[in-house]
Amino acid sequence: MLDPKEPLVALQSTDRPSSQVQVSNHLVRQVTGFEVRMADLTKKAAESCFTQIGQRASGVCPKTLDNQMVAMQSAAREMFNKEFHPLVNRAVTRLEYLTRLAEPVQNPWMPWVTHGAVFVTGAALTWQVVVMIWMR
Repeated sequence: MLDPKEPLVALQSTDRPSSQVQVSNHLVRQVTGFEVRMADLTKKAAESCFTQIGQRASGVCPKTLDNQMVAMQSAAREMFNKEFHPLVNRAVTRLEYLTRLAEPVQNPWMPWVTHGAVFVTGAALTWQVVVMIWMR
């Protein structure tokens, strides 16, 4: 970096203006070189910081996007369950009630009547077979 002792020692040991000017010029050259190196170092540090920030941001963005999607889906589900689910249930209940009203009322004696008709038909066919056998 800078060697602070050399020019200052020369400055203290001499009282001549020309040597003071030389020491001053030497210090200016060193400071100028130091400024250039510091500017380069600052530029490299800034580039490194920007690169690292960019890498971190590119890693965080997809995670944030996924988290937002999950939150939006859960909010939509919750809203549907809270707002629309009761409406849908009421509509389904009303439709079921209307379908029960539209169905014809079944006669409780209909199965017995059917059994009786089958019995009478079977008996009639049996007597017909018996009569045909006697007629021969």
